[in-house]
Order: sequence, then structure tokens, then C-alpha cells
Amino acid sequence: MLLFKNLLLFYLKQMVKSLHYIGTFLFMAVMLIVRFIIKINEPFEYMNYGDFVGEMMIIIQAVILLIIVYFYKSFSDEFRFGAAKLMSGFFRVTLFKIASLFVVHSLLAALFVGMQIGLVMMYFHFSGIPLSSFYSQTALFIIVYWYLPLLLAFAIGIFTALLFGKNKLGLVFMILCWIAIGPANTTFFYQYFQYISYSDLESLFYIGPLSSENAFNDLIGYNVTYAALLKIVFWILLFLGLVLIVLLRTTRTPKEKGILISLFLFFIGVNVFFFPQLFTNGKAAFDFASREVEVLYYKENTATLLPAQLQYEVVGYEIELVISDIVKAETTMNFTDIETQTIGVALFHGFKVESITDQQGKKLSFTEQGDFILIQRVSEEPSDKLTFSYTMKETTLLPVSKDYLFLPNSVSWIPAKSAHPSFQVETILNEGVKISANQSDEAILYTLSVKGKHPIYTNLPPNEEGGYSGESAGGLTVLSGMLKEQRIGERTVLYPNSWQDISEEWVVFEEVLTDVNMTLNEMFQLDKPLPDQIVLMSFKRDAYTSFQNTHQLLYISGSEMNLSSQTNEIPSIYIDAVLWNSGDRAPIDDEQIFVFNEFLTGYIHQEIKIESPYPYIINGTPLYLGYERNDRETQELIQRFYQGFYDLEKENQKEFLVLWYKKMNQAAGSWQETEQLLQEFKESVK
Repeated sequence: MLLFKNLLLFYLKQMVKSLHYIGTFLFMAVMLIVRFIIKINEPFEYMNYGDFVGEMMIIIQAVILLIIVYFYKSFSDEFRFGAAKLMSGFFRVTLFKIASLFVVHSLLAALFVGMQIGLVMMYFHFSGIPLSSFYSQTALFIIVYWYLPLLLAFAIGIFTALLFGKNKLGLVFMILCWIAIGPANTTFFYQYFQYISYSDLESLFYIGPLSSENAFNDLIGYNVTYAALLKIVFWILLFLGLVLIVLLRTTRTPKEKGILISLFLFFIGVNVFFFPQLFTNGKAAFDFASREVEVLYYKENTATLLPAQLQYEVVGYEIELVISDIVKAETTMNFTDIETQTIGVALFHGFKVESITDQQGKKLSFTEQGDFILIQRVSEEPSDKLTFSYTMKETTLLPVSKDYLFLPNSVSWIPAKSAHPSFQVETILNEGVKISANQSDEAILYTLSVKGKHPIYTNLPPNEEGGYSGESAGGLTVLSGMLKEQRIGERTVLYPNSWQDISEEWVVFEEVLTDVNMTLNEMFQLDKPLPDQIVLMSFKRDAYTSFQNTHQLLYISGSEMNLSSQTNEIPSIYIDAVLWNSGDRAPIDDEQIFVFNEFLTGYIHQEIKIESPYPYIINGTPLYLGYERNDRETQELIQRFYQGFYDLEKENQKEFLVLWYKKMNQAAGSWQETEQLLQEFKESVK
């Protein structure tokens, strides 16, 4: 042990004095401070603090390469003539050298990374972010994706030094390892890794966030899991095991060989034991491959329910959520006016239905067809209660786990009366799938009880039994995760705990949101007041949309700026919640909705004069991506339609938008019919 202690002190002094080693960590710290300065001096105030540590991954990749080179160079210098030529007795010294180097490096790396965790925490604190789970999750992300790769860099450097010595092939080998195994691979081979799921064997090489700009989700948190940690540990142990194999050349006695083989088998045994867990527990929201699978699924599954299968009414729900390692739901639907023996309901296909029973407790036979379930009734009574028991498997579209829930009101996460599924392929901007509301505007009584993780956030008021109950038009929302609840003025606002306190910003935002709500209600003769509860999020996937029910508005912006700087986006986002957030409307061409929303957004901006650092610009011509996918004749027709609309006076634009919206909700028309409608309107106002 005295030898080991002396080696510790020797290498500690050597590494502290090394300009290469200490300079690498100082470079890392300086670049972190530079990032602070850049963020502080940005022209606008941004809320994307969750992306901050992910944006540092490029720097971390460079640091890892420098650490690999340092240990390769320093250790190969000691074995300039090759490890195989060591004299008898040097085996024990060599083993102690590697162990002491690893310990010193682990401690020094922990010290420097720990100091940088402290700097990041101070930056968040002085930026006005309240103390929450966001801080601990950030620290965990840094430990997994900053600190552990530094230990892997040590193992790669030492192994290369022992295997190649001063041979120039060592440099090539290090670069290849850095590219293939280090966190740099997801940057260099992004197009490859985005099609690999966390459960695939190839994901073993996936030890960093796929994209430095997509390492954080407002509700879910960071893309860091137990499996991600184990994958890095797997590679560390594997390379240390390979180091032991190379060291076999330095042994002279069976005892020495036995020690190395025993250590090697121990490392391999640990890897084998944890190997199955390397491909589990990935956060599906960050799984790009699963997202592509969902897009393909909805491209291939376009079926809808028949009117005969929807001849019933739903007057109530009783829902019990059990939140543990597996999230389960038991939902009882209260049916009336049943005129069919085959009931069709919509339920997200990612959930596994275990059983369906009727009011008498009899199990009913059912058939699952994509996002639909067809149930064969036994009773011929016009009313019934059916209980659905199902497991809510986590998917990229609906992330559910013991730590977070994303169950928006517009989605059929509970069985719903709807002829179409909850999601459909996005055909305008070609960005995957989008939510297609399939909840009714009719008020329905909901009762919700939750066993497990708290708190949850829902649009229902609490009841005396410790659950939630009440009537809601537009469905039921259940959320859980990295959210902060705050009472501001007359409303309860939920927003990510990675944001600054929004009290001051909210005043400006709420004023514009209220004006837009009043304008839409007055313009289209609606009665949809702004709910008392507002949920603000900035998802990158389901961005620029909103969903509203009786008591809650779920407002999802793709903007990363603070609230007062994104007021110009409110009309385009909030229109969805007021006009299109209903499963009762007729099927309408997505392109016509897109153009309608563009026209209406422009009109609202002229009407209420929204002040924003980014003013809304009316183009007066179709510039959206989907326009160019039309044939030449349709493009010319849409171009004429744009010109015809913007030739109208402002008041006439308003009247036509109201007329167009009414016609779209009655029956879906082609572009030719819509242009004819505009021409007839222009004739009527001459």
C-alpha cells in the first residue's frame, strides 16, 4: 500500500503540473464561462435554460479527445520500448501505476466537473430560476455526459498506449475510438443514429444525447436515463478489461496471470450482468427512431370508424390511474342511447388493452384495429357502462412514466367517441405527425382518481374523496413532471420549472391572449371564455398549437424567447384551441385550414396591433412548403385565391373568413369550390 500511496502522490503532482492536463480542464471551464457571457448578452431574453448544458457537448467532445491523447502520450512515454520488454517484477508496479492514475484522474475530474456544476447552478440562480428538480436533473446530466466520458477517455488512452506504444497507428486508433464510441459519434453520424431506437443493439454506441439542441424537454426533463449511465460504464469496464488482457504480456508467474484474469472476468461479469438493462428505460420522447415508426404507422393506417359503429352517446367517465413503474388505467364509460351491438371507440394504439367488461361484470370480446376498438355487446339495453383496463406503454407521441405524464385533452388516452384517430400525418410542413382533436365539445362528467406519483395537474377541480371530478367540454387533461404552479392575478399558470419566474412577463402575455380570445369569440359568435388555468410549454415536437377545454388552456409554443417577446405568435397558436379543437367538426383539408389560419392571423394582427420585437409580416402570397407540392394548376389557383383575398377591404376580409369557416364546418370543399366561394362573396359586396 505504501507503493500505491507514493504513486498516487507522484501522479497527482505530475498531472497538476501538466499544462496539457490542467490546461484541458481550464479550457473546459473557460468555454463554459464564455457560454455564460454569450447567453447573458443575447439581444433577447430566452427561456431555454434546459438546453444550456446540452449545447456544451461540442466542447466536451473536444475535451475527451485531449484527455485520451494526454494519457496515451504520458503512459506510452513510460513504455517507450514496449510493455512486453518489462523486467520481471514490474507487473505489480505497472498495475499500481494504472490504478493510481485512474484514482487521481477520477478525483481531479470530479473536482473540476464539480466546480463547473457549481458555476452552472449559480448561473441558473442569478438568472432567476427558482430552486427545483431542474437543478438536480442538470447535475445528473453533467455527471453522466460530462464526467463519465472523461473516465472512458482515460481507459481508451491507457489501452492505446499499452497496445501500440509510440507506433503512429496508436493515433489513428484513438481517433477511431473517439469517433465510434465517444459522444462525438451522434454528431458525426446523426443521420444514422436518428433511426436507431434505444432498444436496438446499435444503441450501445449511443452514449450521448443525439442532438445537443434536443437534450431537454420542458415536461420530461433531460435525455438522461439509468440505461445511458450503464452504457458509458459498460465501455469503461470493457476497455479496462482490455488493458488487463494486454498486461498479460508483462506477467512472469501463474499467480500474476491469475490476478489479471480474475480482474478481467470480474469486469466482464459486471458487464454481462447489466447488459440487458442497457437497452431499457429510454425516454421515448427523445427516441427519433420510434418517431419515424409512428409516422409510418399513421401513413399506412388511415381507416376510420363507420357511422353505424358510433350510434351512441357518452355522458360520463370514471378513470383510475395507477402510476408506478408501469402506468395503468381503468376507465369506465357511461353510455346512453345505444343503437348498435358493435360499439366503436378511439383509443391510442400504443396502449395495451387487457380487458373490457360491461355493467354486469361480463368480459366482452373486442377487436383492436389501429387506434380503434370494436366491442361486441351482450346486453341489448340502450344504456350501459363499459370498463376498459389497459396498460399505458410509454411512446414518443404520449410520454407516460412514473416521473412524467403527457395526456392532453384532445387525445384519446381514454376511450373516446370519434371516427378518426388522435394523430394524423402532417402534410403541410412535412414534420411527422400532429395531434388531431377527437374529443367532443359537449360537456361530460369526469371523475378521476390517481394512485401513485403526485402532484398531477388536471383541468378538473378536486373532490372530497381526494380525487378530481367535474364537467368538462373538450376532454380531460392529466399532466405531471417538471412543472411549476403559480397563481398570478385571477389565473393559475403552470409552466416549466426550468423557466424564470414569469410574473412580470405574464401581464403582457395575458393581455394579448385575452384580446385575441375576445376577438375570436366576437368574430365567430362563440362562447369560449379564456379558462382559469393556463399551461405553458415549449415543446419542439408539438409546437405552435394549443388545446382548450372548459377549465384549461394547454398552450404549446415552439419559441424559446420569454413570454413578452413571443406575443406576436399568440394568434396563430391560439386559433387552433378556439376554432379547430373539436372532434365534432367535419374532415377538412389541412392545407385549407393552414391558409385560413394564416389569413385570420394577419387580420387579428391588424385588428389589435400586437407589439413585439418580431413584428408579424403579411406576405400576401403562398410561401408555405406544402404549396410547392401541388400541381401547377392548383398552385395558380391558390395564388389567385391569395390575391383575391388581400384585394378585399379589411372589414370584408373579416366577413369572408367568417363565411369560409362556416362553410368548412358544414362540408369539406376543394380549392376550386373555395375559390368559387370567394368570387361569389366579392360579387355580393360590390
